[in-house]
Amino acid sequence: MLVTTKSANLGVPAAARGPPSPSLNSVALRATIRHALAYVAIGTEGNAMHLDPIPFRLAPDARSRQLSSFNDRAEIRWFGFRGQWVEPGWAEIEFERIEAGALGGGGVDAINGGVIAAGFDAAFVLAGLGHYDSKAVVTLELSVQFLSLARAAEPLAFRAGVTKSSRGFAFAQGALLARRGGAPFATASAMIAPASAPRAAGSYAAEVADQTGRR
Repeated sequence: MLVTTKSANLGVPAAARGPPSPSLNSVALRATIRHALAYVAIGTEGNAMHLDPIPFRLAPDARSRQLSSFNDRAEIRWFGFRGQWVEPGWAEIEFERIEAGALGGGGVDAINGGVIAAGFDAAFVLAGLGHYDSKAVVTLELSVQFLSLARAAEPLAFRAGVTKSSRGFAFAQGALLARRGGAPFATASAMIAPASAPRAAGSYAAEVADQTGRR
């Protein structure tokens, strides 16, 4: 099953949507971003990641400060997440605890899909914090592919890395894995950006098109 968040509402008639917003709502922009993310998602074919991440750009001391601030966030603690760095360019999120509400319905002892999406979101943000000297990184696009049930009884980790970046945004991919190894339970791709450098829709579209055109 494919779940994509923060995507354009293409199924609603234009008259019902009202006047266009100046924010990231362009159909052409979204199509360009999805095209670029589809390229990044090639690394998850065969249920395994093949694209290596870009090594972290921030120095170890700067990343240490970023990691400490990240793990102190209220939402990270609320989900029971804990982040860490794995050289040369991976960000990992583990569960320090798993509450009953994080499990699926019907008595299933697997992690709820919404919690998995939140874990990927956290992992991509942390990966971005290893590259951008910004207090916050935001997720512009997040696509999650659920492959099999991730049982809460075994140690799990979200692993994410930036695969291509510019000063204004980056592409990343990730997987939810068991510490014992094996195929991922879910994979994901994302587009992230430092919150300290907000942009208009047109500038994102132009830069994404420029980046994808170089491949």
